Amino acid sequence: MYILDPHGIVRCCINYQISNGRALQEILRILDSIQLTSKVPFIGTPGDWRPGDQVVLMPGVTSDFAEEELEFENVEVARIPSSLDVFTQQRELTYLTYADLPIPKPVDIWYAEGPSRDVSEDQK
Repeated sequence: MYILDPHGIVRCCINYQISNGRALQEILRILDSIQLTSKVPFIGTPGDWRPGDQVVLMPGVTSDFAEEELEFENVEVARIPSSLDVFTQQRELTYLTYADLPIPKPVDIWYAEGPSRDVSEDQK
């Protein structure tokens, strides 16, 4: 299975034997991830990511930049538990930072999707 973006670039390639079943939910998860990471710069999604879960900030994006400039919420740097580390204290993995995406305002969503969308449906 291949997933191509609008420019014809292969964004995903999955090979299965003909005898193996396919997980439609995983394919839909990959599509959601590709669409999200194409629209929002500086992020990636973990392997078990689902829409609404935390995303991973790309290396080089600092926590301060993510909170102040990108307006991401709940920015947290991953830590190695002391039981798994040779040190007695937890260590930060500065290259692995999780964050919640900012929630868009209903008006922003309406303008993004066009006037045919009924905004009142989301507010029920």
